Amino acid sequence: MRKILFLLATTLLVPVTDASAAEADAPDSAGVAAAAVAPFVDGQTILVARLDATAVDFGAVEAWVKQAAGAESVRLDALHAGIGRLTTAQADFQKAGGRAIYVVVSFGDTPGGLAFVVAPLENGADAKAIEKVLNTWSPDPATHAATIGKSVVLPFGDALARLEHFKPTPRPELAKAFAEAGDAPLMAAIIPSEQVRRVVEAISPRLPPDTGGGPVTVLTRGLMTGSIAVRLPPQPGVRVVIDSQDADAANAFAGLIRLGFLAARNQPPRETGNLFGLLARPLSPKVEGDRVVLALDDKALAAQVRQLHGPALQATRISARVRSTNNIRQLLLACIIYANDHKGEFPDTLETAMQGAESPPGVLVNPVEPSRRPGYVYVKPPSLKDLNNASGRLVVYEAFDKWDAGINVGFADGHTEFVQEEAVFVKLLNDAGAAHDKK
Repeated sequence: MRKILFLLATTLLVPVTDASAAEADAPDSAGVAAAAVAPFVDGQTILVARLDATAVDFGAVEAWVKQAAGAESVRLDALHAGIGRLTTAQADFQKAGGRAIYVVVSFGDTPGGLAFVVAPLENGADAKAIEKVLNTWSPDPATHAATIGKSVVLPFGDALARLEHFKPTPRPELAKAFAEAGDAPLMAAIIPSEQVRRVVEAISPRLPPDTGGGPVTVLTRGLMTGSIAVRLPPQPGVRVVIDSQDADAANAFAGLIRLGFLAARNQPPRETGNLFGLLARPLSPKVEGDRVVLALDDKALAAQVRQLHGPALQATRISARVRSTNNIRQLLLACIIYANDHKGEFPDTLETAMQGAESPPGVLVNPVEPSRRPGYVYVKPPSLKDLNNASGRLVVYEAFDKWDAGINVGFADGHTEFVQEEAVFVKLLNDAGAAHDKK
C-alpha cells in the first residue's frame, strides 16, 4: 500500500474513449474516465484512483505549502527538489501524450491483494516514452512497465502475469463515484463488490477489539461505495462521501469513524507519524440520510500543514544550527592557525584563512541559510600580542538581515555560543569594533 500512495503522490496521467452502456447514466466526463480503466476492473476491485496531469500546478502546490507552513523565509530544499522532479516528470509524461494515471487496487488471493498503475493511451501517445516515465518513478527498481492493449501498466508483485489473463467485469458504480468527485484533479472511487463484502464477513465476522469490536457489517454495510475528491492548490480541499446500505448503517459507520479518529488523536505522534492523528482532529463525519460525508477546506488543511510541519521545521532548524556551530569552530581554528603562522596576525578574510586549512568544502556556507552569500561575517581581531579577553572577543557570526530567534557566534579563543538577545549581540559587536580600533 505504501507503494500505491507513493505513486499517487509522484506520478501523473488521463482517460480515453468508449463509454459503456452501463455508464450511460453518469455524466460524460465521469463515464469516459471510468471507461478508460474499465478493461482492468473486475469484481474484486475495491479502489480506483485517478490523477489528471493536465490539472496539476506543482508550482502552486509548493507556494501553498510554504505559505501554509509559515515558512516563506525558510528554504525548504527537500520540498523544492521534489517539486522540481515532479514538474519534470509531468512535462515528460505530457510530451509523450499522457494525460492521466489510474491506480487500481483489488481484493486478491495474495498478501496485499493486487495493485497496479494504468496509463491509458490517447491517440498519438508514445507508449515507450510513457513506459520510461513510469519506470523512472517506480518505487521498485525491479518493476517495469509494459503495454497491455491500449494502456501502459506498471504492476506490483505478480500483477503483470495475472493481468495477462484478466477478465474485466462491468462496474457501473465506478462512473457514479467519479461523478460524485466532480472535476477534482485527484479522485478515488471506493467500490467493494457484494462478493468482496461477503468474503470479508465470512473471514472476519467481528471487528478487531481495538476498533471497538462489534459485527463487521458495521464496516461492510456502512461502506457500500464511496468517492474521494482532492482539489489541489491554490484552492485545496478534500471531500469524502460514503454511501451506506441505509440510514442506520450510515450512523453506525459514522460512529466507527469517530472511534477511529479518537484513537488516532490519542496516539503519541511517533505512532501515527503525526499525519493521521492531525488530520483526524478537524474531521468530523456528518450523516446525511444514508450517506457519511467528511470534508476539509483550504483553511483547515493549512492549519494541519502548520501543525505537521512545525515540529519537522523546528528539528531541521536545530540540525542546521548544530552544523553551523561546527562550521564556525572550523573557521575559528583556521584563523588561529593562520595567526600562529603569520607572527600573530589574523587573516584579512575568512577565505584567506581557509586557503591553507584542511577543512571540508562548504564550511563558508551557513546551513541555516544555504543560499546566502556570504554565510558568515568576519570581524578581524587585533594581533595575538594585543588581544585581550579572547574569550569575549567576537570574531565570526552568522550573517542575517533581521534578528529572529538568535544566531551562532564565535570568539577569538575558539569557542562558540548561541546568542538569543539582540542587545547582547550588539554589545559584542560594539566591543569587537572598539577592540579592533585599538589595534
